[in-house]
Amino acid sequence: MENSPSLFIQAFLTYLSCVPLCVSQSSSEEAAAEEAAEKLLRDTFESEKFVPDIIPEPPLEQLQVIYNGTKVPLGGLIPFDQAANRPILKWDERDAFYTIIMTDPDSPSRSDPRLSELQHWIIGNVYRRNISSGETFAEYTGPRDAREFVVEEGTHRYIISVFEQMGKQVFTERRIPRENMLFRGLFNTSKFVKEYRLRGPVAASYFTVDHEATKLIPESNATASKNARIRRILSDKNL
Repeated sequence: MENSPSLFIQAFLTYLSCVPLCVSQSSSEEAAAEEAAEKLLRDTFESEKFVPDIIPEPPLEQLQVIYNGTKVPLGGLIPFDQAANRPILKWDERDAFYTIIMTDPDSPSRSDPRLSELQHWIIGNVYRRNISSGETFAEYTGPRDAREFVVEEGTHRYIISVFEQMGKQVFTERRIPRENMLFRGLFNTSKFVKEYRLRGPVAASYFTVDHEATKLIPESNATASKNARIRRILSDKNL
């Protein structure tokens, strides 16, 4: 019994000697997992030709995109209605201003992307992750809204990218309301990034929507007439 305290101390010291090894092993595993995730993100954006066709370089991290309380996986297929309203976005923000760009590079179809990129949401001067603090250039519009504007075909990819600004900036972009689809086509993310000297993307992700699998709500006569006029204007402009 006299040796019990010394045995306890010896066991405790042995335990303490193992702690750094366990912590080191755990840290190594976490680092390996992060490296694998970064590689997957980079490889995905390059294989989809988002880099360099849409964005200048791969994102530093995957943007968390949450629609109706559901986190959308990278490249996940979602229904029209899930993306009807703007998502919640999460990324590792700093004390900085950001620009958020969401576009469709596959309009009207992936085999014939003559409207690429189609703007779905552009907002600048977002402080940290406070979307309401930002300045909106193109109000959010979902995939269904675009489908009612131009005949969309097949599966489309929707890219959401977050770029860090050098500070609060003055933008000279046209303001596009939600119901206006006329000026959303032929946008160029890389050109926009270069013009305003944005950094990144610091975070990005994308999801897909199958335009063949979803039946549209019938248009009213007024809406159908309006959309027909828009299509004629686009045709006249050879867009």
